[in-house]
Amino acid sequence: MNLAKPMSASDPDNGGVTFKRRTVIVDGPDPIDQHVGGQLRLRRAQAGMTQTELGAKVGLSFQAVQKYETGENRISASRLYQLARILDVPLSYFFEGLDENGHAEESVGAAELTRKEASMVLGAYYGIKDPRLRSACLLIMTRMAGRSEAESA
Repeated sequence: MNLAKPMSASDPDNGGVTFKRRTVIVDGPDPIDQHVGGQLRLRRAQAGMTQTELGAKVGLSFQAVQKYETGENRISASRLYQLARILDVPLSYFFEGLDENGHAEESVGAAELTRKEASMVLGAYYGIKDPRLRSACLLIMTRMAGRSEAESA
């Protein structure tokens, strides 16, 4: 099946299904590419790595990493494999949270974790080298979250 041109239902090679090639300029980033990019952003932040540091490890600029993370640029299979090895995750990690139709499953927790602030917190947390200080920060955040829940109840 040739996706380089719009296809019509009368095209005998497409089985009666109409396909149209997506373009980022016209249609915006593909939702699956955005999901994979979001997973990349999340894992990079968890690893305490900047876009520049990750880019250097794979021979890319931070702008290229940024475009991967937004889904503006698609990540090739070989690059995804390389990123999975650097970030120490299985390839399937990038597709977690997608249903069988390629749609992101609704999850409040996942939506919250993809926010920029959450990525910044994770990056800062993993940037703390002393395990005791890291534990203390986690305890403080947990208690603060408990207090804000009690106040809003």
